[in-house]
Amino acid sequence: MGILISNAAINERPCLYEKNPGEIHLLIGADYDGKLLTENIKHLSGSLVAVQTLLGWTVMGKSDIINTNKSSSLLILSLHVNNAKISDLWNLDSLGIKEDSAKHGHPPLHDNKELAQKRLKYTVKSQKLKNRLNEYQEVFNQWENEGIIEQINPDKVNPEGLGIHYLPHRAVFKDNSTTKVCPVFDGSAKTRNFVSINECIEKGPNLIDMIPAILNRFR
Repeated sequence: MGILISNAAINERPCLYEKNPGEIHLLIGADYDGKLLTENIKHLSGSLVAVQTLLGWTVMGKSDIINTNKSSSLLILSLHVNNAKISDLWNLDSLGIKEDSAKHGHPPLHDNKELAQKRLKYTVKSQKLKNRLNEYQEVFNQWENEGIIEQINPDKVNPEGLGIHYLPHRAVFKDNSTTKVCPVFDGSAKTRNFVSINECIEKGPNLIDMIPAILNRFR
């Protein structure tokens, strides 16, 4: 702390380190500090207390002396990057993501508008009976306002008249959830002798079969 007993007029003998009182000369652990203390205690001005130890006088308490010494520190961190491994990070970020998820060479999707209309009529009828059709319709209105879905003109998107594949949907209500109603689209819907949209998309590897091998490697 830079406080000397000689400055406090307690001991007339000058301190050996009076020229540089801020220098640390000895560190004493807390487990030995109590063995060095004596019963000779003197109260100084302010909140300072002088305590005599077997090694000499010490001063404890809060000091009004401000340390004017300025110090600065600089931390330099060097990281060696292996360029050969950077590509591994990219591969991890895109794990399970493929640009082309469609099967090549699958049969063409059939125009299932008639099937989708029948499913829609059934959904509307059932939700009317439950008095929840407005809630279900509100979800689609919100999606349209947010730009998630949009109304299209079939003649413009399919000028060649090749047919359009539709996804039937149904409502799932969960009153105890933050999302009370959720439309669920049926990707497996198909007409007889034709494929569904799920059959035209790559399923990818079965990751569940990889779990036992991964758990065994943790041992």
